[in-house]
Amino acid sequence: MVELFWLLLPIAAFSGWWIGRYRSQQEHDDRAPPLPADYLRGLNFVLNEQPDKAVDVFLKMVEVDSETVETHLALGSLFRRRGEVDRAIRIHQNLIARPNLSAKQRLTALYHLGLDYMSAGVLDRAENLFIQLLSNDEFRESSLLQLFEIYQQQHDWEQAIKTVEQLTTQKQALIQQILTHLHCELVEESRLQGATDRAQKFLKKAAVYNTKHIRVQILQARLLQDKGHYKQSLRVYSQLVLEHPGVIPILLNDIARIYGALDRNEEFVDFLRDIVTKLNNEVEIALLLNVLFSQEKDINFIEQMIEKAEGRANLWTLRVLILVFLERSVESENNYLKQLKSFVEKLMNEKSSFQCRQCGFSGYEFYWQCPSCKTWDTVKPVHGSLSFDLPEQATTMNNIKCEVI
Repeated sequence: MVELFWLLLPIAAFSGWWIGRYRSQQEHDDRAPPLPADYLRGLNFVLNEQPDKAVDVFLKMVEVDSETVETHLALGSLFRRRGEVDRAIRIHQNLIARPNLSAKQRLTALYHLGLDYMSAGVLDRAENLFIQLLSNDEFRESSLLQLFEIYQQQHDWEQAIKTVEQLTTQKQALIQQILTHLHCELVEESRLQGATDRAQKFLKKAAVYNTKHIRVQILQARLLQDKGHYKQSLRVYSQLVLEHPGVIPILLNDIARIYGALDRNEEFVDFLRDIVTKLNNEVEIALLLNVLFSQEKDINFIEQMIEKAEGRANLWTLRVLILVFLERSVESENNYLKQLKSFVEKLMNEKSSFQCRQCGFSGYEFYWQCPSCKTWDTVKPVHGSLSFDLPEQATTMNNIKCEVI
């Protein structure tokens, strides 16, 4: 019933147009024009949930009166939003074929057809239509935005950069944020290909737009790590986790790998202890204490640090408390505590690790760009739901695998 209500909206728009026309004619002529028979037939098909027949009727109406174009555009848009893209494409293609359309009406229909193709995943056709529309000032900006979306979907970051640079929007801060990320995507791509010099070139371009962006600094540290400059890399990582504790779940793997490459397990423990004592964020303290517990069982130190993390209840704090109790418990209590630990870890595993603050998308992986709403910098850790697969006794840092589940 709800879908039927929305489907009737464009019909209502057409009715409003017809009534306006009817009243205008009444002022000059006592004879009111009859309601078009095709309109009544189309409305009847809509009410009887026969959309294909309704589409046929409304398409024929275009041949009768070009003033119904707006109604057809609205109907096509509605079909597209409902996921009935084939019907939307059919309506817009037929509109474009009408010889009596004005130039603006034709361009509007072309734009909507491009949106149809995007919804259908036919990106090459959509791209061609939006490129055609770039020569028209009225449609240029909106077409550039659609082209940008296409290039993002295709991970064609260089084309996406060229497109964004042509936008004339006043939201320059947003443009700079997007350009920072697009260049960072090229850095990531180059790193995967082993092209370190190329990655460094793109990182410099990203820094031009925002040298203080967290992602720029993380990639700076990772490039230093790739080149074997471990001490410099660790300095950047250390500064980041102190200034932005929320990135700890993202960076802990990198830090562990560096100490593993240096074969300095004890220094990794010292690093964890140092960061814990400097942090004021209860959740991150509890998270690191869990990691620290797997490296060394200095119960006195961990108990002292737990006091700092008691200001905010979370699963991490509960888990590390259970680990401490297990160490101090007698054998008869162990089974109960182990069972409780298992329950807590099950709860942690069932919770999403990251969530988008913009649209609510949640998942187990971190993204700089939300896969759902496509906004940048909105995916954040869900505190208390991150779990690290760290061995109880790590013999070498190369064996440490930190993953989000």
